[in-house]
Amino acid sequence: MNNKPTIIAVTGGKGGTGKTTVAINLAYLFSKHNYKVLFLDCDVDAPNAAILMNADLEEIKQVESFLPRFNDNCIGCGECQKACQPHALLNIPKKKPLLFPELCIGCKACQIVCEHNAIEPDNKIIGKLSRGQKYGIDLIVGELQIGEPKSAEVVRAVREYADARLKEVKYDLIIIDTAPGAHCDIIHALDGANIVISVTEPTPFGTHDLKRILELITYLSSSPASHIVINRSDLTTQKQPFNEIAKKYQASILAEIPMSREIQLSYAEGVPVMEKFPDTAVSQDFEDIFKKLEAVLI
Repeated sequence: MNNKPTIIAVTGGKGGTGKTTVAINLAYLFSKHNYKVLFLDCDVDAPNAAILMNADLEEIKQVESFLPRFNDNCIGCGECQKACQPHALLNIPKKKPLLFPELCIGCKACQIVCEHNAIEPDNKIIGKLSRGQKYGIDLIVGELQIGEPKSAEVVRAVREYADARLKEVKYDLIIIDTAPGAHCDIIHALDGANIVISVTEPTPFGTHDLKRILELITYLSSSPASHIVINRSDLTTQKQPFNEIAKKYQASILAEIPMSREIQLSYAEGVPVMEKFPDTAVSQDFEDIFKKLEAVLI
């Protein structure tokens, strides 16, 4: 392995496919095999990695976003309102604009176009970062504040904090759990990944959304190796064209994991299935995934 940690991102175009379960159990296995692992929960709208690991967290940082504050230089010209795409400003002639902070996305366009130096930076809290440790895994969790729309900013804050952490601690591996979908949050979370694992299920919805995320992966500048995990592979007898999809997007099918009572029980108790049921078929499936990934890292 080189001096930089390998980044493995676990994602999925569709929610509820089990990507967090896959990410946590892989992190558990790498840690058990003496890899120094940093786990980033970038599903900031609904972070649950700490819950599924039964890990205690401590808040380490608040995530803030720009808000405009108007000083006495403001003449009420209305240029800031014209530049505000989310319509967070209401111009009142010859008075300071009225700000709707819940609509502001922090783009600073108003400040850029103001010719009177009437806008000063203010901030609002949009989320927080927390950290913890379990099973030898260092965990960083981003959480968006309820009602805030700027989840991508919190994801970026998680990645920036992780980069700072790398200057203090030498990690062998970073495992990132992303939100579902194919949007800005995902792009920020996948940035720089060496390996991306897309978790899907054998349904028409799972197939449709898998194509979306695999398409997005092809545009990443880091050109990561792309893999697919088909979770709950025996959910239905209706076959989906996963082999054709994998070939089209130059991805490989890493594993097919059937439905498992053990996963359900471990999920309910907040324990990795590898910890609670190490000698079962599903644990062997995760062992096989681990060995395939380790072979690439060495």
